Amino acid sequence: MSEPAIQPPQTTTNALATARSLTIGVRAWKLYPPEHPALGLAIDRLVSRTTAVTIAGPLMLAETPQSLIVDGAPLDAPDAVAAECPRLLHDLDILQLSLVAPASDAAIRALLATLTIGRMERRARGGPAAIWG
Repeated sequence: MSEPAIQPPQTTTNALATARSLTIGVRAWKLYPPEHPALGLAIDRLVSRTTAVTIAGPLMLAETPQSLIVDGAPLDAPDAVAAECPRLLHDLDILQLSLVAPASDAAIRALLATLTIGRMERRARGGPAAIWG
């Protein structure tokens, strides 16, 4: 039986910080109007995070309802916000999220808008990948 992959510390740090930023961004998008400063801060944080993460190359987060998976191994989330991310992504019909380049403010806003469409409408439109495409 093979051993699970062990991520380099920076990969784990980047994945957990991205999970936190994404979870906070989705929450903020649902709670605040577009002009609210809290939403602006959450979007700025996600833009910064995608820039910082992709400097070292792509980051691909897969999920099960209970955990995030990076390089074939589940991540232990040390806090409630990061631990919420896999369930949130699962509920939003996201199986994998790939960050390959820094995202602009407009791209993050479009992502959050796509992710927060109601479940029935999102599925009727073919899911997040079809909507995003």
